[in-house]
Amino acid sequence: MKLWSRCIIIEDDELALKLIQSNLQVLGVTSEVYAFTSVVDAISRVSFEAKDLLFLDVGLPRINGIDFAKSLSIKPKIVVITSERDHAFDAYQLDVIDYILKPIDQAKLLRSLNKVNEVIRNSQNSLSSEDGKVFIRHNGKYVSVESSDILWIEAKGDYATIHTTSKRYTVKKTLTSLEEQLPATNFKRVHRSYMVNMAKVDKIDEGNLIMGEKLIPVSRARKTEVLSFFKLLD
Repeated sequence: MKLWSRCIIIEDDELALKLIQSNLQVLGVTSEVYAFTSVVDAISRVSFEAKDLLFLDVGLPRINGIDFAKSLSIKPKIVVITSERDHAFDAYQLDVIDYILKPIDQAKLLRSLNKVNEVIRNSQNSLSSEDGKVFIRHNGKYVSVESSDILWIEAKGDYATIHTTSKRYTVKKTLTSLEEQLPATNFKRVHRSYMVNMAKVDKIDEGNLIMGEKLIPVSRARKTEVLSFFKLLD
């Protein structure tokens, strides 16, 4: 069972890229797999999120994998791909989950997938529950809130305000940490400061999602991805 949201591969060797894709398919990873041959291509097409799984080659043209990983403000779950054992130390300095030494095969990919799942399970906050509820600290107690009742979350520094259908809660958590706890099916990061329950959006205009009277900005980098979530009929 996969616990991440999307699988993104950046590998400039097209044969290696196809090999990774085919092996992942055999291992059951078939939905939301994105493949790119360069960092430039990848960042022009997707906005990286904490729930993503990224297979990242080190020896990429123009921008190498190590430098790219260092540049990410929001880090996905990273598995480094390399042909040089010496890069393993650099990879772990970046707090990646695993590294795969070429040539790539199913056993190596399966090991990495299992490691990623284990890390995600261990990092999941115990305040989350299995039935779609989260528990939010409020007035010294933990209050049960259905995740489906959350409309949007607005970040301000190390704090976030969770707006629900009936109340607001401010918690000392970053948007990235909250992103880890909420179901990726409906909750999407649409801006550096906003995460939205996409099932609750009422209207869409050129640069905003509208929920009741609230206009939530969508960043340029995320616009294409956010709009692709909806079925738009012109």
